[in-house]
Amino acid sequence: CFGHEWLGVVAGVAADVTALRAGDAVTSSPFIGCGGCPACLEGRTNHCRQATILGAGPTGALRTWLELPVSQLVAVPAALAPAGILLEPASVAVEAVRLLDGIGVAGPVAVVGGGPIGLLTACYLHDRGDEVVVIERHAHRRELAGRLGLDATGEPAAQHGRFAALLDCSSALRGPGGFALALELGPHV
Repeated sequence: CFGHEWLGVVAGVAADVTALRAGDAVTSSPFIGCGGCPACLEGRTNHCRQATILGAGPTGALRTWLELPVSQLVAVPAALAPAGILLEPASVAVEAVRLLDGIGVAGPVAVVGGGPIGLLTACYLHDRGDEVVVIERHAHRRELAGRLGLDATGEPAAQHGRFAALLDCSSALRGPGGFALALELGPHV
């Protein structure tokens, strides 16, 4: 999918729009809701049964101009604008950690996959004091994990039995009907 993680600058707004103005940095969720269902009215467009997904098909943001309803936009403070492109993958990382907390995982966590979502998840866990190891087959991604202060390995077998949970943030389980994130729990993960 191209264009589901994006950052843009407002070119103009309708006269009745007060929340944004031309020049503001903005982004959105990739889920563009219908605006009228209970999920949309609660601000959970990712649960809208009629949502379109920005970047799935010809509706992506990988273009010069993009027109979206103001209700779908999120203002990005100027100081954060360069990193605003990471808001969507960071929200996936936050949700993954929230799921771990919700089921009471206590102990070391393995994050499989050193891509953007895996590294953001591992950084979040690490920054809050959790023991975390990134398992990644590509050396350049392990190197980046190390520069971020994370432990990383390309030898998952050597880690067997060490973790309370394993978060698969790799693309191995994706595909038609696949998962964006998989969680495995157990004493011998």
